[in-house]
Amino acid sequence: MNSLLTLNKEKLDVINFMECAENLLCTDLSPHQRRILLVYIQHATLEIAGRWEEIFDPRLTVERPNYIFAAPKKLYKLDSLDAVKWFYNSLSTAGSSVRLLKNEEIYLTDKGFMSEAKYQIYMRGDTARLYGHDVKDDDGFYIESRWSIVNWQFDERARMIGERVYPAPTADIQKIDKNAYWETAEVAEIMTERIDKGWKLLMDLDLTP
Repeated sequence: MNSLLTLNKEKLDVINFMECAENLLCTDLSPHQRRILLVYIQHATLEIAGRWEEIFDPRLTVERPNYIFAAPKKLYKLDSLDAVKWFYNSLSTAGSSVRLLKNEEIYLTDKGFMSEAKYQIYMRGDTARLYGHDVKDDDGFYIESRWSIVNWQFDERARMIGERVYPAPTADIQKIDKNAYWETAEVAEIMTERIDKGWKLLMDLDLTP
């Protein structure tokens, strides 16, 4: 059941939102598994920075990705590049690209990984209503907290083939102060250096035959 939580006036940590994956990189991994995590981190960072078009760089993603997204009211099957691009563009247009992860657990294999985490998604009031929340202020600032399980699949070059996304049917919504709200442009500025570093790490671990 959705619940409206109390006002928060402090910004959450955006720098360490991929802490679980970054900690795994410090363990004993094969080059293939290491590259899977680097792709995951780069993909997620580009997404919250509003640079979703770069997700489709062939160093990260296969030419024809396919997604399954089990939304609470509809199952989306996206099996073409245009369809997946539509999905990311819709998130960006709705202003819900900034999504931070909390309490993430990753289960990594050579074929990909599964992850369980609490997604904290920044959105304005009108978008929160579209997500099914009973909020009164369409111009207000909110964070939706929702547990989700995702399954990412990868090819032999450790490029993402697609995602399977299974969000919980219920979520909490929290109204926050404007000063606690992460705008996409703010995140993009903070993450520019990290994104540049991510491309270099991927180039250094190119698994092209």
